[in-house]
Amino acid sequence: MSDQILAQILDELKSLNTRMGGLADRQTSLEEGQQALLARQTSLEEGQQALLARQTTLEEGQLALLARQTNLEEGQQTLLAKQGALEARQLNFEAELKEIKANTADIPLIRQAVLETLEITKRLDLSQKSFERKTVNQLNTHEYSIDIINRRQLKLEADMESLKRK
Repeated sequence: MSDQILAQILDELKSLNTRMGGLADRQTSLEEGQQALLARQTSLEEGQQALLARQTTLEEGQLALLARQTNLEEGQQTLLAKQGALEARQLNFEAELKEIKANTADIPLIRQAVLETLEITKRLDLSQKSFERKTVNQLNTHEYSIDIINRRQLKLEADMESLKRK
């Protein structure tokens, strides 16, 4: 009977030994899975760092575009102020011309001076119109530039929002 008990104990020990071997294999498999998860986590963290760097670059670009837009708007305001001053000068010239015409209608020498002044005024008027066309063209160019900047800013904001969502 003691051989039979020893045989049972031996069988139990063999069974336990087989189970322990299976558990060791399972533990190895779990450790390998854990290593794979750690490697994946590292990869995701690196990707997150790259996205943060890209977001910073986009924000810097957006700030640069905003500064450029401000400069363009300031330039546009300056041009508008200059145009207003030139228009005021033109109105002043026209008023003086009317006054001169009224005062010198019958005096031949003064009339000649008025005619010369009229020619000068016409040249100034042509120069004024040329400057106004140039100013209008510059304003249109600034408006176009501001429009492009606004589009770029909108695109950057959309890119930033999509990056934030990711």
